[in-house]
Amino acid sequence: MPIYLKRCFIALSLFPKDYRFDKYEVIPLWKSLGLLHPDARDNEDNIGHRYLSELVQRSILECEGDAYIMHDLTNDLASYVAGEEFLRLDEGVAEISPDVRYISSASVCKTASPRILNCSNSLRAIIVMCKEDADMEISDGFLLNFTQLRTVLLQGEGCVYEDWVMCQKRKMQKKQICRVKANSNNWFWATSSHGGGSRLHEMEAASAKRKPAASLKDELLVEILRRLPVRSVCRFKCVSRSWRNLISNPAHRKKLPQTLAGFFYRSWNWERFPRSARHFTNITGKGRPFIVPSFSFLPVPSDNVTLLDSCNGLLLCRCFGAGDASPPFHYVVCNPATKKWVMLPDGSGEDRTACLGFDPAVSSHFHVVEYVLDEEECVTGVEIYSSKTAAWSFKESEWDSDVSLYDDERSVFLNGFMHMLTSDEDNGNHVVAMVDMEGKTWRTIPVPTKYFVGSIHQYQGRLCFLNIDNADASKLSIWILKDHAAHEWTRRHSVRIQFLFPEKDIEINMNWTLITFHPECNLIYFVYGWDDTLIAYEMDRKEVRVIRKLGNECSGPYLPYVPLFTEALADG
Repeated sequence: MPIYLKRCFIALSLFPKDYRFDKYEVIPLWKSLGLLHPDARDNEDNIGHRYLSELVQRSILECEGDAYIMHDLTNDLASYVAGEEFLRLDEGVAEISPDVRYISSASVCKTASPRILNCSNSLRAIIVMCKEDADMEISDGFLLNFTQLRTVLLQGEGCVYEDWVMCQKRKMQKKQICRVKANSNNWFWATSSHGGGSRLHEMEAASAKRKPAASLKDELLVEILRRLPVRSVCRFKCVSRSWRNLISNPAHRKKLPQTLAGFFYRSWNWERFPRSARHFTNITGKGRPFIVPSFSFLPVPSDNVTLLDSCNGLLLCRCFGAGDASPPFHYVVCNPATKKWVMLPDGSGEDRTACLGFDPAVSSHFHVVEYVLDEEECVTGVEIYSSKTAAWSFKESEWDSDVSLYDDERSVFLNGFMHMLTSDEDNGNHVVAMVDMEGKTWRTIPVPTKYFVGSIHQYQGRLCFLNIDNADASKLSIWILKDHAAHEWTRRHSVRIQFLFPEKDIEINMNWTLITFHPECNLIYFVYGWDDTLIAYEMDRKEVRVIRKLGNECSGPYLPYVPLFTEALADG
């Protein structure tokens, strides 16, 4: 992270956790701290807007309409990087270091003011989050104690401190206090008696003096980082050399969030034995496979293992025993990174569509969903296995009308629901059918348009629908479900089929398969053509990159794989 942006990021540590702020609060604060440097092209406001956008792009801030919010762990990270110069005066803070320069508090009350006086010779800025019931039993000349004070920021609805600060202002005329307009609920005062405003120190130079990082062990920092998104962890390599070395350390790397490593797939050759073989290709298409797909750690011969589904580092397999042409099988959920596995108790024994649901950010437990069909191939219910109860349970379908599944359609497990693209037999429309893992909530969501070819996927935490429209069979459209309740889809991107797959004789509905969206980048992975060429399409730059040819013997399912190095595999 560049130094100019790191200073702005550190200043945000003064805001409370889960605090929603807007540009009218942040940019004036950055101005008063001397963090925005205008030039001939841009003024301070434009630069502040650009810095906010860059923090959002780096996944440090989340933008929700006109408001911004910083994740709790990212807030902790900002406080850690800030060291002793910045302090948020929470109830748990007993002592205040005399080196504190910037301080924020929910109130300036009679119990807090004596502690703040400990840093009277160093304090540059005070931020007060106003409360209507704030205790104001402090002296009128309180601000006169701070010889280096530059900024006083009051914010909140109906700020009750205005009269008090106006009194402080009258007593401090000799310090040339000037008022900076922010908005109706914020008041800023900045003094100019010491050279026209403060500047934050270069954090690298300051850390050489105080070394706040020395107080945190690497193990604790890794525990904080492992709870952040992959993109944020990658960005934090730029904080300092020590952070880069910490994150790149092989001993720590496996504990940190992982990203897409590659894909499982299989091939068929009737002239060899066995006829079917499993393969794994790295996402780059180069080097030794990240995973050797022999699955020799499972309790059955490798040839008797069929991969069905993948979800957040776990794989769902169907393991056959010896016997007849249709031998009995067991479901096995395994983690190929740790070679841990769980064999599920006997289920229906029927060849049904089965899907895996697992979200390690929510729970260590997983679910397996079997779709139960009637004689007309319509869904009548689901069998759900929960690793928490180690048992199967049948739930009768509560969808408004009968729906039927598509062959080889991939499921999407998102926000605790299993999603499948289905056909509504009553009216001939296509819908996304979803059910929660307790079988209590059943819903259907119409797709945004009639489609010639379509599929659902997960795109950066949202449900995505990709289709070729009946009205234009040469255009591929990508839709994002913006609002589940309102069934509101927005078109994210569109591209011509001929641009993605330049072969002139390619069949639109036969010779290509969308594998997945990259979880961190705007990349889409396809396999197409006679040689099953693996390509990546970058939506932002509209570029196609050929990764490798998998060979004309290959077939699906193509299962994306994100490593999971958690040792335990919860079951019961």
